[in-house]
Amino acid sequence: MKTRVVVWLAAALVVGRLASGQENQPPPQPENPLRAIEIQQKRLNLEQRQSEVNFNNEMRKIELEKKRMELEHQRQMLKVQEPKAGPGKEAWYGHDGKIMHCWGLVFLCFVVHVLLAIWVYQDIRKRNAGSGMWIAITLLTGFFGALVYAVVRLGDK
Repeated sequence: MKTRVVVWLAAALVVGRLASGQENQPPPQPENPLRAIEIQQKRLNLEQRQSEVNFNNEMRKIELEKKRMELEHQRQMLKVQEPKAGPGKEAWYGHDGKIMHCWGLVFLCFVVHVLLAIWVYQDIRKRNAGSGMWIAITLLTGFFGALVYAVVRLGDK
């Protein structure tokens, strides 16, 4: 019962203050209207300076972010240009890999030419006919030289 009385008294006080306007009174006006204009002008100047400071801070943040992105881009470019550590799997791909594949193809052609020349040499020795010229032709032209030798050999029979 006492709590209800206390709540009603508090509510009456709040309503009384709101009705009398003590809560929402405007700040007191200075007696001199020129002084009020000066205060308003200083308040506007202060707000303008705060806006300029905020703007400059945001511009600096943007510039820092731009520089950070440029540095990150440069770091990424440097990672791409780093040389490979060793002749592992990575060395067979990319620009170095193309060169390695070309050298592999050249080596394979060389092996095929030598094997065909050995076949021509053995055939010449077995038949006791022909000359070393066919071996040189086969070494230089590879498959085509061996094919011509085989056609000429068939014509000899």
